[in-house]
Amino acid sequence: MTLKEIQYLQMHALMDVLSSALKQFHEYTRAHSVAVSNMNVVLATHVRPGLSMQVLQEYAAGGALHDIGKLAVPTQTLNATGTTLTDSEWASLYSHPTRGVQIVVDTGLYVPQIVRDCIEFHHERWDGRQDCQRPGYPRGLQGTAIPLCARITAVADTWDAITTSRSYQQARPPAEALTLLQSLAGNRLDPELVTLFIQKIAPTLR
Repeated sequence: MTLKEIQYLQMHALMDVLSSALKQFHEYTRAHSVAVSNMNVVLATHVRPGLSMQVLQEYAAGGALHDIGKLAVPTQTLNATGTTLTDSEWASLYSHPTRGVQIVVDTGLYVPQIVRDCIEFHHERWDGRQDCQRPGYPRGLQGTAIPLCARITAVADTWDAITTSRSYQQARPPAEALTLLQSLAGNRLDPELVTLFIQKIAPTLR
């Protein structure tokens, strides 16, 4: 067995263990992460046809683990509505990308850069704005400075978030969800990826 094969076995073991931990901690986040993982792979194949199976596995793992940092966020914060969060609770929530990277790095197992980037940068804004109600974080990156895998994860993350019900929010119907997703193109999300998602992927999810 080659070193690369061993590393990918480690990656899959890490994904399984942390996904199981997430399920025990917060079931919605775990189910959401599975959905994002699936959409990551589909969207990546449309953006970059011909990607190797190893790279697609990295996109899958990045989606599955993108919210793993929420293990460090209190459940009452995860279940609260945005209008009821205190400044310290918002700070805790905003820390989950960097905490997530730290969690996977601290395992000492192999974690590809694509996986790390999906975790750390999926909440950056395409327009890079920091002076708005929901600024990009943790670094305030803009445009193509945001890794492609993280931009793909952001679109998948947003779609699943607005089309599934949570403790404080009802799922949006498909037509409304598409309108909302389109409204985020060019500000929070990469507009080309949003267009591709709406044209190629959303119709298969209805």
